Amino acid sequence: MSVERGDRLTRRVGGICSLAYFISYIMRLGFAAGLVEITSALGISQSSAGLALTGLFITYGAGQFLSGYLGDRIAPRVLITFGLLGAAVCNVLLVLSSNAAVMTAVWCVNGVMQAMLWPPLTRLLSETLDGPGYMKSVKWVTMASNIATIAAYAMMSAFARAHVWQGYFYIAAAMGVAVAAVFLCMTRDLPTHASASQRSRDKANGGGVHMRSLVFISGLPLIMLAIVMQGMLRDGVTTWMPSLITQTAGLGASASILSTAVLPLFAVLCVNITAAMQRRMPNDALSSMWLFGISAIASAIMLPLLNNAVVSIICMAVITGCAHAINFLFICHIPSYFAPYNCVSSVSGLINSCTYIGSALSTYGIAIISDTFGWHATVGGWLVVSALGLALCLLVKNRWQRFTERSPEEHV
Repeated sequence: MSVERGDRLTRRVGGICSLAYFISYIMRLGFAAGLVEITSALGISQSSAGLALTGLFITYGAGQFLSGYLGDRIAPRVLITFGLLGAAVCNVLLVLSSNAAVMTAVWCVNGVMQAMLWPPLTRLLSETLDGPGYMKSVKWVTMASNIATIAAYAMMSAFARAHVWQGYFYIAAAMGVAVAAVFLCMTRDLPTHASASQRSRDKANGGGVHMRSLVFISGLPLIMLAIVMQGMLRDGVTTWMPSLITQTAGLGASASILSTAVLPLFAVLCVNITAAMQRRMPNDALSSMWLFGISAIASAIMLPLLNNAVVSIICMAVITGCAHAINFLFICHIPSYFAPYNCVSSVSGLINSCTYIGSALSTYGIAIISDTFGWHATVGGWLVVSALGLALCLLVKNRWQRFTERSPEEHV
């Protein structure tokens, strides 16, 4: 394949996959973005609404295993299209739901539909594109998710200002159906990039060590616990930031929702800084330890200044930015070290699910804590979670460094 043809294929496949992932985020984040307006309009408690978000995180995390299994047996384009259409239906059904229990059920199904995208999407990219094309496309997909987060909160802010939050979900559903149709057309008759020889070498190199042994040799259980802490900070803070700002700093619902759009912008900055830091400090656990420490400091600064909207927004941007950077180090980098053992996908699915365990625990936990004890207790909880993450990284950093420095033969 010529370089020019390869670039065209990368733009085609990477572009449509980025668009699909963008709209999936639009259809996933609507409820979280509109939480303040929806709870106010329907007269439901934060804990009841939080249960729906918790359900989505649980079904999304659990659905990763199902999606990975199906993604190896069903054409990726079919599975992704099914996920987009199913998510569109869930967005419409949410508006038609009559109470918090029905909303929770609908949003749990949405989590399953959303899980149908990432595993088959990575298979589609890896089978279609060469190494550089794959890396470029994955970068675009990652950027698309951050842009979609900004777009979701900006859109919901506009609908909340007009007190017609239902319009967001109808528009998101329509966009989902349109993108599903375009995706199905543009991924028809794609060429396949051959990499059988590389897969054979990986299988041969990794045949001597069982994955169970690798998990404990590398210290992965401690890393998985740290990933749970990261998930609690990343999605918990993002989800409840509008409510916190509204109730502590006196901003209106629309302004509070819009303020959340700063988080993904800061996340992109933090990920880029962390990528540069990782080249100088290749121990992912050590880098993450410092990031958890910065998150703890931001929580401590925020705690006595909750009534100051500017300070709160800046501190929450730092906390979520650090969490995204930790996610980048652990979720994106760590699986690559298991390539010689032929278990990259297994490790990736295992640790990625830990993120959503943390997300589920934090989303509902923050609702309970804030309703019962107030927002000061909630921010104190973020400080504790950050400190626990720091301690876990401190415990595992030496073991992880030894694992990465040894050759596969030394682990046999």
